[in-house]
Amino acid sequence: MRKIMLLLAIVIVLAVTMLANNVLEFPNADIYYPEGYEKVAVYLGNTFESIRPKAIELVGNDPGRINIVLADFGANTNGLAQAQNHKTIQVFVWPADTILSTRMNVSNLYRQLLIHEFTHIAHLTYTTGIPAFISRVILGTEMFSPQQLSPFVEGVTLFAESSNYFSEGRLNNPMWGREMIYQNMKANSFPGLDYALSVSREDYRGGALYYNYMASFYDYLVRRFGIESVKEFHGQVSGRLPVFGPINASKIAFGEALDGLYNDWKEEVGIEATKYATLTEVRTVANGQIFDMTKTENGVVFSYSIFGEVSSWNGSVERGIEEYVDGGFSRRLSDFNALSLKWHEGNIYLMTSVTERNTTSREIWSHRPPLSVRLLDKGMITAFDIYNGRLIK
Repeated sequence: MRKIMLLLAIVIVLAVTMLANNVLEFPNADIYYPEGYEKVAVYLGNTFESIRPKAIELVGNDPGRINIVLADFGANTNGLAQAQNHKTIQVFVWPADTILSTRMNVSNLYRQLLIHEFTHIAHLTYTTGIPAFISRVILGTEMFSPQQLSPFVEGVTLFAESSNYFSEGRLNNPMWGREMIYQNMKANSFPGLDYALSVSREDYRGGALYYNYMASFYDYLVRRFGIESVKEFHGQVSGRLPVFGPINASKIAFGEALDGLYNDWKEEVGIEATKYATLTEVRTVANGQIFDMTKTENGVVFSYSIFGEVSSWNGSVERGIEEYVDGGFSRRLSDFNALSLKWHEGNIYLMTSVTERNTTSREIWSHRPPLSVRLLDKGMITAFDIYNGRLIK
């Protein structure tokens, strides 16, 4: 499945590159962009040149010149790095609506995205010795890079994106950064190393296990041993055959295996977690995420999703909107998948995400429980509000 996804990603990058027939040359990157995005391309190029030295310094490898491709897929924000063949970063140009929620804290989206994705390229092309000979001479690709099986494929990138500014990076997120880990410790849901690496689709934390937990563990190693020792770990992995590389590299760089170091970090987290107060929870969504909430006359309404066994094999989650009122009474209002919620005079206004033909758009609905539902607008929308009964977007 991963091979199929990798091939699809490569095909998409190649297709977008051919469509983006405008090119700007910067000292260390070529920027490919579609019509109408020249100013964005210039800004991206300058931003990339500013973050490039930092990423190289943190990893210990200079991957050389790269490509950056701008893609417009509607109201879809993302980025991906293809280190294997063309050292290409693809940037989805729509501004991130996660800035409006709890998942992302960022003062400059493109800067955070670029340092994250370029760190991937710097890390995954760090190949030496026999693996480098097999990859570059025999196979002609970075597919055999031993870094692919490092436990820190995402840990090193989240650490990098969190290193420049306290307002940026998922390690600095007040809810999904270190604080999530402290609260998980207090709730006895701190995962073992094997579970964090498994990325369980039954777990509400999902990718945050592999991304945020491993990045926080990586941060612990940097604080305990110093950045040069962590770079030594990458260097040792770079020249060793996959699977056994990280095991031997950890013993050389840190003097101990990673599972023992992970337990040491867990002990540190346990001590830090005692400093966190536990408030009385009025409503708990077990193994779920609360996306947004808004105040009503009598309480709050919130949107959520709940994960479970079905999530593990087809990705399905239970979604809904619930009302919690003073006195402790709660009721489910609908099964909408709401990214954002507003309330005005008994009406719930909500925004959902829709993808059609690889283009993502937003729908804004008005819902008056129990039965009245009306589509108000659809299009490329990041945020909305209701003012005196009028839709503002």
